[in-house]
Amino acid sequence: MALADLDSKGRVGLIEKWGGVEAGMQKEAMKRDPEKLIQLKAFQESQLRNARKALSGS
Repeated sequence: MALADLDSKGRVGLIEKWGGVEAGMQKEAMKRDPEKLIQLKAFQESQLRNARKALSGS
């Protein structure tokens, strides 16, 4: 069943279309509120630093 699902998605180009729509939505979000995305990036980088620190035992 999973293979049939993948085959049908491939035949209609769903993955490529979906990716294009997602990219368009992301570009629109960047234009609409870039400051929010800058804040989100800073938060994610902080979380990553904290996780790396915790995993290293420092």
